[in-house]
Amino acid sequence: MFTYFSRTLALVGLLLSTSILQCFLLTATGQSLPPSKVQEPVYRYVEEMPRLPYIGASTEALQNAVQQRLVFPRGTMLPADKRVFVDFTVEKDGKVTQLKILKSADPSLDAVVLNAVRQLPTFIPGKQNAQPVRVTLTLPLTLVMNPWDPTMDATALRTEAQTCQSGIARRQPGEADTTFLQRVLPVSFYLGRKPIIYAWRSSAFGKQLVFSANGYGDNAINLFLFVLDPYQNDTYAVHSFNMESMGDLTTEEAIFFADVDQDGQKELLVLNECSLKETLQDDDGNELHGRVAHYETRVFQYQGLSNAGRPQYREDPTPRDYLNELPTAAAVRQALVRHQRPKPPQQKPANKNLK
Repeated sequence: MFTYFSRTLALVGLLLSTSILQCFLLTATGQSLPPSKVQEPVYRYVEEMPRLPYIGASTEALQNAVQQRLVFPRGTMLPADKRVFVDFTVEKDGKVTQLKILKSADPSLDAVVLNAVRQLPTFIPGKQNAQPVRVTLTLPLTLVMNPWDPTMDATALRTEAQTCQSGIARRQPGEADTTFLQRVLPVSFYLGRKPIIYAWRSSAFGKQLVFSANGYGDNAINLFLFVLDPYQNDTYAVHSFNMESMGDLTTEEAIFFADVDQDGQKELLVLNECSLKETLQDDDGNELHGRVAHYETRVFQYQGLSNAGRPQYREDPTPRDYLNELPTAAAVRQALVRHQRPKPPQQKPANKNLK
């Protein structure tokens, strides 16, 4: 009996020592352990959080994206407490894994929530030290039946088309800026960024309203600029510009004003960003697949009044390569200062006393 146990213990010791020796040799030679024995770390917070290419990384943006994909069975009645917490991991390739419900509103609805998360587009993965990493997200949701989709609302689409075709919008007395924009451009304002209220040109009827919004349908990756300019009491000229995609979903980083042409009239500048799939190489020559952000700045000019007395605007076609790939409005302003045209030297008046 003693001999049997001695042999068993010796065998176990041999196996353990062999495993340890294997790990030591792999480490000493710079080799990595087999994938099955390496657990990739999972982060909660990283320098660049995962984001959806069409939406962004904010909690509100992710909540809206999931809400739009909720499909409830016919006859579903939501419980009084509609709060749900769903947990999932965004892998290094942007795919969603390890979905689970942390807090359920009703067990019968858990599958609906999980299926909505699975329907999200592939994420742009999170990054730590410029390298893609696994990130776990916990998303709070408040379940809503049939959330409004403006791109599917026939009345909203018709109202917006009429506004853009006529080029005129009439504001009701005392109507707030956001209420006015939501009424005359219900789809784009819903999909757009917070409007900028700025006196681009002098007007006795008020300031101009400017905002950008991504399109919908076939134009989902394009960015549109809207300028509403009052030229009569409560009457606005409406201008929309299609800033075509840079190759994928294009979003606005900043809208600001600067005297680009040095003529005393400020231009409107829109700084756009687009993340494109690219193959890069690390210091060891290994290929890395990911997305790289690119930037462009578009310039728009005020063109005076038309014969009908309406303000006119256009995009300036002048190429300005020195503004490309600048990621902030401050960087664009600095580049404009560096490229200002030198003023011609002033000639001194002749001295009549000289003989």
